[in-house]
Amino acid sequence: MRLPSPLILLLAPIAASALATRAHATTCADPPPTHAGYAGFYGSTINPTGDPLGGGYGYYDIGWPAPGDAIVDDIGALLVQLALARSTPGPDRIWLNPAGSFDFTPYLPSAPFDVPDDTTLLSLRGTGVYGAPEGALLRASTNFHGALFQAGVNTRFYGLRFQGPSTSAERVEPTASAILHGPNQSFDPPVDGGLEVDNCEFWGWTLAGVDVRNRTGAFIHHSYFHDNLRDGLGYGVAFGDGAQGRVIGNLFNNNRHAIAADGRDTGYEAAWNTVMGDGTEQSFDTHGIVDRCDDDKEKKNDECKPGFPISDAGLWLYIHHNTFLFTGDPTITVRGVVRDCAWIENNEFGLHYHWGGNTTLTDPGAVYVRYVDSSVAAHVLQENNHYDWSGLVWSSGGAMASQSLFADASSAASILYGDFDGDGRDDLFRIDEHGHWRFRFSAIPAAGWTDMDVRVPGLAQSQIAVGDFDGDGTDDLFYTDGSRWHYFKNGSGALTDLAASSLAFGALRFGRFDGDKKTDVFKIDHGQWWFSSGGATTAWTPLASLPGALAELRFGNFVGDRRSDVFRVVGGIWWVSDAARGEWQQLNPSAMAGVVSDLRFADLDGDGKTDVFSTYVQSHSAQGWRMSHGGAAPWTLLRAIGPALARLGFADINGDHKTDILYLGSK
Repeated sequence: MRLPSPLILLLAPIAASALATRAHATTCADPPPTHAGYAGFYGSTINPTGDPLGGGYGYYDIGWPAPGDAIVDDIGALLVQLALARSTPGPDRIWLNPAGSFDFTPYLPSAPFDVPDDTTLLSLRGTGVYGAPEGALLRASTNFHGALFQAGVNTRFYGLRFQGPSTSAERVEPTASAILHGPNQSFDPPVDGGLEVDNCEFWGWTLAGVDVRNRTGAFIHHSYFHDNLRDGLGYGVAFGDGAQGRVIGNLFNNNRHAIAADGRDTGYEAAWNTVMGDGTEQSFDTHGIVDRCDDDKEKKNDECKPGFPISDAGLWLYIHHNTFLFTGDPTITVRGVVRDCAWIENNEFGLHYHWGGNTTLTDPGAVYVRYVDSSVAAHVLQENNHYDWSGLVWSSGGAMASQSLFADASSAASILYGDFDGDGRDDLFRIDEHGHWRFRFSAIPAAGWTDMDVRVPGLAQSQIAVGDFDGDGTDDLFYTDGSRWHYFKNGSGALTDLAASSLAFGALRFGRFDGDKKTDVFKIDHGQWWFSSGGATTAWTPLASLPGALAELRFGNFVGDRRSDVFRVVGGIWWVSDAARGEWQQLNPSAMAGVVSDLRFADLDGDGKTDVFSTYVQSHSAQGWRMSHGGAAPWTLLRAIGPALARLGFADINGDHKTDILYLGSK
């Protein structure tokens, strides 16, 4: 038995008023459906759903197989079970093995494949078990027309990944969606469909990831839509022909539109979604008659005849508590008159306020109304939004979908990270322009910056190191005054003296070289490596004597014995000295290229070993992210598009023992 989602319980009171097909016209004078307790919050950061935006790791309803489930390992078995579901009454669950093979390319002439009423397809996205890094991958590598799956009434897809035929923005033909719910085109009154899509990932679809037509009641939540870019289409989620539904708790990145509607009696609620910084056109959209009667088309429909009123850009919209980092085009575009109202409130926009009100766009802003003289005439109501927003976002292990952390203007690379309060999650530290020490403890759930009554005049943040110098399991802040080393316990507690030393901060490095729980201090003296245990003594302990300037060295646990090893790049070859005592040994059998300054070091996969991270140039100068497991494996792609290396910070934000990647999402 499936337990009710916290999100379903939260949204249940508004379902009848916000999401049902409206039987009568209303206006913006009527209040929108409200979520009690969230009127004073902005954007998706508050996330009351209880699950990570975009699903994945930490999602409450992991798709484990249950007694009675049909378990399939390949397409042939899947098609057999779908046929059985059509012939037998009652709900059916079909579990797709993540290690199975579901390449639909040879089967595309038979698409779409019907998923019968009351049927669930599920897998294990977000767990990384059964020999696969994610849930079952269903893919189509060549273009085809229509959809991969035709979803019946009360169907559910969760824990699955859908890879389409093209991530290009070119106008490829034909075009397809991963899931089509409802008839491909219908002018009949819409009926309730009951589709649910959650904890899924969609990319490369030339029409839409999920296409809802002539059906109401669709619930699309906690999924990740990215790289659906096809010019003229390229939607994460699309509504058409009277379709209405909810789009809640998702992550969108690098789509043409994250959500689109054709405006024929459509309506959707979009809440607690994050739209990341990549894309080609507006994020949320509803079409109007002018768009449907493009000059390049034959104007045969009645609505396209000369003199027909410019109206019908959908029945209603309710867009609230979303965070929009994309700033390359208007964020929300309403292409005509919304019959009831488009309520747009409590969102965070990377762009400034702008309501449009003309037929040409010269000043892209947060909300743009086309073909209408004013937002009032278009029935668009903007209230209680934040504009010109910027904030920190994070990606779990660098491989999961990014999500908003909190609004702030600090660069992720300018922040120091450490577990100062001992809860297993890294906190944030910075010195502000007035020299005040500021902390942000356990950033999930996000809290404000805490000012500490600590100031060290003249001390720059670049001259502070994070480490556990007393071995108590919480991080401290280390600095030197030119004659002695000191640390603040837990970052802001008692000032504790360490060894007397005149060595400059730039001549020191830090690691754990004797295997205890304390952070040690490392130096080089005429080619000889030394360390001070816990920084408490200047009775330096010798390590190896090896070539390599201090600026060329990096430190991490590549061997896996809980002692710090030393890393170096020479001629594109990676070398490591085990525990800083062994001779240089080649770490990776391949020449990985790069210089050490272009690399970062962190345990991104949570296996206890330090991994090597770098960015690389994609097409159009976009930056991709990649990692080498333990520094000994070939490059593994983390994400195809991400911010440049200089913008990144590295910390375990959610306490899962994986280092996460942070960056500032802004204009």
